[in-house]
Amino acid sequence: MTADGTTGRKFGPARPAAAEVRVVTYNIHRGAGLWRRRNLDRVAAVVRTLDADIVALQEIEVRPGTPSGDQVRHLADTLGMHAVEGPAMRDEHGTYGNAVLSRLPVENSRSSLFIIEGGEPRSIVEMDVGWGSGPPLRVLATHLDLQRAARARQLEEVIDFIGACDEAPLVLMGDLNEWWPWSGGMARLGECLELLAPAATFPSFLPCLALDRIALRGCRAVSPPRAYREGAARHASDHLPLYVDIVAGPPVT
Repeated sequence: MTADGTTGRKFGPARPAAAEVRVVTYNIHRGAGLWRRRNLDRVAAVVRTLDADIVALQEIEVRPGTPSGDQVRHLADTLGMHAVEGPAMRDEHGTYGNAVLSRLPVENSRSSLFIIEGGEPRSIVEMDVGWGSGPPLRVLATHLDLQRAARARQLEEVIDFIGACDEAPLVLMGDLNEWWPWSGGMARLGECLELLAPAATFPSFLPCLALDRIALRGCRAVSPPRAYREGAARHASDHLPLYVDIVAGPPVT
């Protein structure tokens, strides 16, 4: 890879205990929703209802002076969260790609572009988040290519990247765009991380594909991931948000 460069509790899915952290991955489709009308406040309302601690966002724009505006700053300010940008594409108006929001303290962060490109450049965000007295939680957030061959090679890069990380607790989240259940790359990912059970997130109005995934190392899920499909989540994006509550420590066997 090449280098590139807290809100109060709300109603929503039952919150975990204080020692647990809720993580969410959400492809927001530029905030356009199913009817292609941008509405970031609708996206913010979904995230607020989920009461998330860390949110990996895909297809988010930072284009000040255009109708899109700075979507990262808008959501971060609206939700009272820290923001880390992970741009994948740049043009004269701004950037487009990934971002991570956190209401937990961010200790360091960076964004990298994949060497392998497919239909468009893709990026991965890496950040460390303080979540107690132990080592920080390493968060990786990405959005892989639609093209199968490019996606497979990008997934190999992700696996190599994970192998180069230290042994701190780690969560990988994102729109992996992998709908092939027999994917060799996903099988390899499952050898180095605990690949949590899939849940259908796409399309949001009738979910049948588990494109969005969460994987863990050195921490465990309290229960299987869930796709949130209530209220505005059904039309705020073409994807549903996927969420899970995690705690420190290895999986219970």
